[in-house]
Amino acid sequence: MDVSLVGQERLPAAPLVQPCRPTVPTRVDGSARGAATAMAAPLTPVPLRRQRPVTPSRGRAPLAERRRAVGGGAGTRRVGGQGPSRRPSSTSGGRDRGRGGAYDAPVPLEPLSPSAGDRFAAAVAGFLESAHLVAPDALPSLISTTARALGATAASVWLADHQQRFLVRVPGRAGDERHPIEGTMAGRAFISSEVVEASHESDRGPMWVPLLDGVDRIGVLELEVPATTDEVAGRFRHLASIAAAELIARGQYSDIYTITRRQRAMSLAAEMQWQVLPPNSFAVRDLSVAAMLEPAYDVGGDAFDYAYQDGVLQFAIFDAVGHGLESSLMSTLTVGTYRHRRRSGDELDRTARAIDTMIADQFGDARYATGQLGRVDVSSGRLTLVNAGHPPPLLIRNERVVGPLTCPPRLPFGLGHLAKEPPGPMFDEQLEPGDALLLYTDGVVEARRSRGSDFGLERLEHFLHRALASGLPVAEMLRRLSHEVLDYYGGQLQDDASMLLVRWHPAR
Repeated sequence: MDVSLVGQERLPAAPLVQPCRPTVPTRVDGSARGAATAMAAPLTPVPLRRQRPVTPSRGRAPLAERRRAVGGGAGTRRVGGQGPSRRPSSTSGGRDRGRGGAYDAPVPLEPLSPSAGDRFAAAVAGFLESAHLVAPDALPSLISTTARALGATAASVWLADHQQRFLVRVPGRAGDERHPIEGTMAGRAFISSEVVEASHESDRGPMWVPLLDGVDRIGVLELEVPATTDEVAGRFRHLASIAAAELIARGQYSDIYTITRRQRAMSLAAEMQWQVLPPNSFAVRDLSVAAMLEPAYDVGGDAFDYAYQDGVLQFAIFDAVGHGLESSLMSTLTVGTYRHRRRSGDELDRTARAIDTMIADQFGDARYATGQLGRVDVSSGRLTLVNAGHPPPLLIRNERVVGPLTCPPRLPFGLGHLAKEPPGPMFDEQLEPGDALLLYTDGVVEARRSRGSDFGLERLEHFLHRALASGLPVAEMLRRLSHEVLDYYGGQLQDDASMLLVRWHPAR
């Protein structure tokens, strides 16, 4: 945050919107030999009967009929199907299996045939038994072994870097072999959260399957397969779901995945900041959330947080004054206080007062943070906001930015004791189905190029209009927006730039 902005009017004079796993037996064996023995039988590669991909001209059922026949497969599901809309196109020459669109809603996987289902269950049982004791850096090899047991001839794991510009092979070191996300079929799988396969006359070739933690995209699984049918694609979607969960779990005990994802050195302040942030995206049936933070390797004072419980999403964005380690410390304490009061059951107003008091007590009058606290009742779409000196959020309705929500102004967190009168009431707004809310820090619109103008609110609104019209999911929308902001400033931001987008899309 630029200190020179203190005291300047941030809000418009008049409001534009008035408030108002199937269970498998496991072997208890603490030895590495026991784990290897458990894998031996189920992971013997089973040759697949060569199949020709069925095309519409060869008697394939229409897509709508196949979707109606979709059911749950072996107790698992694919998360990340994106509703009926346009799919972003990154490159040509491949085929996508699945569907793309605006919302991050769960879509069930197609069931496996009985024989394939038995083989899948046996391979997964062996995988899960061995995963208990596998070293984190050996997990990609275990995933590859399981993929070969299911018919692949080769497999490798790729993780997205912090800025989501590249997919980096695991295991590896920073700067090792990588795929650009833009303009590659591996990147298309990441962007669309769908299986992408190369088109070859021989029906053989590479396949890329997204690795998803819920709807949060962590990378892709690259496979060489002898036949690219819907059943094969479904088989490996199931495997990718289980593999992603294990990658997330094992990543808590090692730095291997974190180091692999880094494309350059990270500052101490950024190291601290990334440890307190939640995943970049989350979704349930009726609501989607996405967030991005730049500069990823040198961020200091910006932070975001969210939590979903009992049909309510609570979310927040913060911008601590200054840069570097001190700002990171304040931001970390701010997020910690927010979570503490939220988990204690406090309302937004009381939580805001607790944050204000903490900053004043710990840092004095010279330090402060702006912020926005929000709450959405997912069943009704009722939105509640508290604004502490922060840029007002943008309301997006019918794929257009209709304006900022003019919440009653409060002083920034840490300066509340200087107010001459009590803070204004919390802001309430009734969302309409499909509405989205974008929260952002001032570094998105107010930083300036070394030569020329700042990014500006008008440019931000224009980007949002184009992105919404193209049917992008919220996570992909913010990935592209963060890149556009960073590229506009030539890769050198003068201030942290953070965004959090919430979209309410109740099932009809």
